[in-house]
Amino acid sequence: RGAQAPDSIVMIGSHRDAMTFGAIDPGSGTTVLLQDADAFHVLAQHGWKPNRTIEFASWDGHELGLFGSAAYIYQYGPELRKNVFQYINTDQLTTNDPFVVSASPGLYAFLKQICDVVPSATGSGMLGQRDQRVRPLLNPITGGSDHQNFSYMLGVLSSSNGYYGYFGAHHTAEDNLDGLRTYDPGMRQAVAMAQLTGIQAMRAANATVEPLRIEEIPTQLLKDLTPIATAAFERSNGAVTFSELRQALTQYQQAAHATNVAMQQAETKGDVSTMQRIAANEQAARDAFYMPEGLVSGYAYYHTIDRIFTSFPEIVFAAGKHDVIAKAYDRLLKATQDAAAALKIGRASCRERV
Repeated sequence: RGAQAPDSIVMIGSHRDAMTFGAIDPGSGTTVLLQDADAFHVLAQHGWKPNRTIEFASWDGHELGLFGSAAYIYQYGPELRKNVFQYINTDQLTTNDPFVVSASPGLYAFLKQICDVVPSATGSGMLGQRDQRVRPLLNPITGGSDHQNFSYMLGVLSSSNGYYGYFGAHHTAEDNLDGLRTYDPGMRQAVAMAQLTGIQAMRAANATVEPLRIEEIPTQLLKDLTPIATAAFERSNGAVTFSELRQALTQYQQAAHATNVAMQQAETKGDVSTMQRIAANEQAARDAFYMPEGLVSGYAYYHTIDRIFTSFPEIVFAAGKHDVIAKAYDRLLKATQDAAAALKIGRASCRERV
């Protein structure tokens, strides 16, 4: 339980149900979750207390459609949206190289710092030491596990990091203990993942404010927009360009860059009150993309920054329905403009106080 902000929660979660066999999926993730729980138990016995609460969740019903975490969210959604500071997922995560960070945009720099101090499973350097031009380390979040519900249904900053090599034994009889030893000899990948998630939880639980670099969000959105806009341009014979949205995202990126600079300056000075004001503006910018009524296409997801197997789900899932696409586009454009405005207003407020 947190010593200073007990209602603010850093949650580590893994599902425990398997599709018949499951030593790797989800056994490897459950093992990592239990390693972290044991480690924090030892720390607590020695008197250590995090500032925020660290909570462990073991989900059932995952293989049926993420039903366990979804049911929990349907029951306690408003409270969880308000109180969950970060959600850290540990599903199948020991299927050999490459090691991959999959996180909400905004957490890339935070996780890169952690990867730089955690030894890789082979012992040849740290997890973060590789040429990202050849094999990207930091990637936008995708779906497929329980972090999906926290990110897409609640808009909670989430991650699901691990060794995600080719997994031919997935949901087969070879997903057994022998298979686990084959994919992760000596359980070295599991050790690295327990260290990564444990440090992530500790740093998040003791952070003064959310360790967010807000500029990562519009930068990722601009990157994702290019293939979507190109496809729309070709399908419409040049009638659809997404130029207005691109311009709004560029303005959001400029506001976010200035916000990043201001936050880093406040961090350097140890100016907690300014950090908290900036963090509130950043949260307002993220909240601009939260749609309480769900996506216009009818999908039961509510946050349009993070991906649902694809970028810009509001638009992609409305494909083929021109009236729906128009509404989705307008909502996304307004959300982007509102996000930029939230950051600009916040900076103006900070200047006035100075």
